[in-house]
Amino acid sequence: MRFLSANLPQACGPSIGFSAVGRKVGHRTTKRFWWFWVCICFIANDSAYSFDIKDLNYLEQFQLCLDCDLTGANFFGRDLSGYDLRGADLAGADLRMSKLIGIDLRGAYLADANLQGADLSGADFFVADARRANFSMANLFDVDFSSATLFEASFESAVVIESHFYAADLKGANFKYTTLENCYFFEANLTDVNFQSASVVDNDFEAAILCRTSFPSGIRNSGCEIE
Repeated sequence: MRFLSANLPQACGPSIGFSAVGRKVGHRTTKRFWWFWVCICFIANDSAYSFDIKDLNYLEQFQLCLDCDLTGANFFGRDLSGYDLRGADLAGADLRMSKLIGIDLRGAYLADANLQGADLSGADFFVADARRANFSMANLFDVDFSSATLFEASFESAVVIESHFYAADLKGANFKYTTLENCYFFEANLTDVNFQSASVVDNDFEAAILCRTSFPSGIRNSGCEIE
């Protein structure tokens, strides 16, 4: 405890007086100790996603940033159409309502990124990692998700037409209320995927792993491994 008291940042409040005696002082000490942990949690949470400002400035100037650090960056409502972000780290980035037509995100890391309502027509996510990403209400026309990691991603109420999910990992993904037409899921892992209440028309599920996969017509288990 003496170590924490000696190194407590002043921004978080006064130092903790562990040498004080008496019930009143003890209560004050407990209160300050509680505020100390509130400050620590706030700082840790705030720095969980911290982008590189140099990378962001480079992107703004050249519309190109390969393997750059843009974690947690705010691109809300921005037009990044045609930008080249191959291999970029966009974990936790805010891309809601943004215009991302033809954006190149091959090999990018988009874990927990929020792309709600974004226009991703013609975007390329080949071998990208977008686990737990939010694509709800997005325009996903002619998007390439081939070999992408998309487990537990949300596509709820999105419009997904003529997109490719070849060999993509979609375990636990949510397609509830999604418009899904003419899409290609060859060899995709669709374990525990929810297509219930979706409009599923003329899609190719040949050789896809269907295990506890929920369709409007019922649950399919044709690809479950026998233990």
